[in-house]
This record gives sequence, C-alpha cells and structure tokens, in this order.
Amino acid sequence: MEPLFCSWITHHIPNWQNCIVVSPDEGGAKRSVMLANDLGLDFAMIHNRHKKTLKQITPTISRKTSVIEPERDDLTGEIVSEGDNDNLPEELRLTHKQVDMYLKISGDVAGMDCILVDDMIDTGATIRLALEVLHSHNAG
Repeated sequence: MEPLFCSWITHHIPNWQNCIVVSPDEGGAKRSVMLANDLGLDFAMIHNRHKKTLKQITPTISRKTSVIEPERDDLTGEIVSEGDNDNLPEELRLTHKQVDMYLKISGDVAGMDCILVDDMIDTGATIRLALEVLHSHNAG
C-alpha cells in the first residue's frame, strides 16, 4: 500500500523532498516510518503522555459564552481550538498549557512541512491535537 501513497505524495505535494513524515500517535509509528523510509524522508512522532489524565482534565465550555468553567486553575487558559467550539468533541477542548504538558514530539519539525499519516479519522481528535503540537513546534 505504501507505493500508492508514495506515488500520490510525489505527484501532489510540492517540495515533498523538504517534508517530514509525522505519526500523530504511537500506534501509527510503524506505518509512518515505512512511508518515510520509502520516500527517503525524516520521521517524527507525537507522544500522548497521559491519555486518561488528558480526558479527565479536559475543560468544559459554556455554549453561550465559550468560557472555561474554572475547575482546575493550574491548567486553565486560552482554549486551543478557537472559533466554533459548540461543535467540538470534548477531547478537542484543550488549553495551550494542556497541549504543552501532555503531548510531546520526538523529532525536529521546526520550519518543516509535515506529512501527517494516520490509518483512519473518526472524530478528528488525534489529528487536531497533532496539528496543535506541530504548530506549537513551528512546523508548516
């Protein structure tokens, strides 16, 4: 299956040679490494250090005011996903401080365009969090 993806990437992503392949979680590492190797690109992976903790501390947002209800002062702050918060699943309603605390990246993505590889997207939570981590590390 990788040859199909490699062909698509080389024909549809401008300057793909200057990209880095990123796995949004540990479960997709093997798939992403294989793709990176086939393309001759570097690889990075995002680690969710405390998945259960992250779900427990996810702040709730009032649908009318879009303000965090102060449950834990140490992790409150500006919500990462600004805009239409009414339609966001609870796991996407995170502060920048929470993203920095619980989601880590191995690999240098600064200044690089990223090819984010996952097997499927259901709620979009994994991809959305991965994009926040990549953005916070100055990736394209």
